[in-house]
Amino acid sequence: MGGGPEQAWQPCTRLRCVTNKPRPGLAIAALSLGTSLNPLNSSMIAVALVVLREDFALDVATVTWVITSFYLASAAGQRMSI
Repeated sequence: MGGGPEQAWQPCTRLRCVTNKPRPGLAIAALSLGTSLNPLNSSMIAVALVVLREDFALDVATVTWVITSFYLASAAGQRMSI
């Protein structure tokens, strides 16, 4: 404290500089990755349903409720942006 402008607080250091610049490339990369991983998620669930049905001796209707519940929970947990 005290002193002139030469002792003012500097937001940038040698290790890190904090800025609030928009980064559209980072947003596009994140959206692309999420979109490309969605089919993988669906195929993993399809494989798991067979194992769930056999291990727990479930009928098709019960397994259908399991997958419906999973997709509803996933949709509720995702943020929607415009």
